[in-house]
Amino acid sequence: MKARFTHRSFKYALLSQGALVIICLRLAITGCFAADISAGFESANKLYGEGKFSDAASAYQELAQSGTASSALYFNLGNSFFKAGNLGQAIAAYRDAEKISPRDPDLRANLQFVRGQVQGSTTLPGGWQRSLASFTLNEWAVLTAVVLWGWLGLLCAV
Repeated sequence: MKARFTHRSFKYALLSQGALVIICLRLAITGCFAADISAGFESANKLYGEGKFSDAASAYQELAQSGTASSALYFNLGNSFFKAGNLGQAIAAYRDAEKISPRDPDLRANLQFVRGQVQGSTTLPGGWQRSLASFTLNEWAVLTAVVLWGWLGLLCAV
């Protein structure tokens, strides 16, 4: 018995094979990119360990501009800026890290320490801003969804 392929089944087979090739290429490229980022992070850590804080800050900034955002990256960037004497940039990097992981105690301690080193007046976030910043974006999304569904449930009950 011969296998019969219709035009339609051949088209879907070709599309599924093309999709498989695209997925495999995407995974290969992503894997190479991740290895490259990891190597860049390690080289920046090495520069920091050697005491080349300005060079380490530049390396961390390149990683941040490449689209990789993590609290560890911004935390290390803030540390290298602080060690290089750039307090304002250190605070900005710590604030970026705080957006990703707002309850990190080491991050909060470093941010508070650097703010204490700044001479002159500094503006501290108010009570509402501190309470709003205590949750991550994902936690706010879940909270909003729960409130929305609760409100819709109340509307349906009435």
